[in-house]
Amino acid sequence: MKRLFLLLLCLGAIVTHSLAQNAKQAQDTTKVYYVAADAMPKYPGGYGALRAYLTLTLRYPDDAQKAGVEGKLLMLYTVTKDGSIKNISVKGCSLVTPDGQRCDKGTGGKLWKQNKKYAKAFIQEAKRVISLMPKWEPAMLNGKAVEVAYSLPLNFKLR
Repeated sequence: MKRLFLLLLCLGAIVTHSLAQNAKQAQDTTKVYYVAADAMPKYPGGYGALRAYLTLTLRYPDDAQKAGVEGKLLMLYTVTKDGSIKNISVKGCSLVTPDGQRCDKGTGGKLWKQNKKYAKAFIQEAKRVISLMPKWEPAMLNGKAVEVAYSLPLNFKLR
């Protein structure tokens, strides 16, 4: 009896999962995808061109540079159906002080409070540079352009 019950439970889960997958495929393409487009969005000229753009455009915030603070950001934005950028946000930000101490918003504390202004400067600069990007080649799914969330790590490192 227990085996029959477990077998029916497993079959129910499989059928439910299958129906959910079919429902996802039937949804409208105005949704923002996070994974598994047939072709992901591409910066004009490819990854090398994106790196060149970032190198030429990204400016180290003066206050952070003078203080010797470095930053690591994970930026998140949407590449739309026409290749433009929208919904720019920061997913993560961590800082390294001149004496090598690391801090981020999650750990908080006195060190973060003392250096939060540098994080804001890094984020502001990252948003500026991303908003100035030229249109990307949009992501494709089943032969149609779709909106895709894209994450971009940015490092502000002193040499």
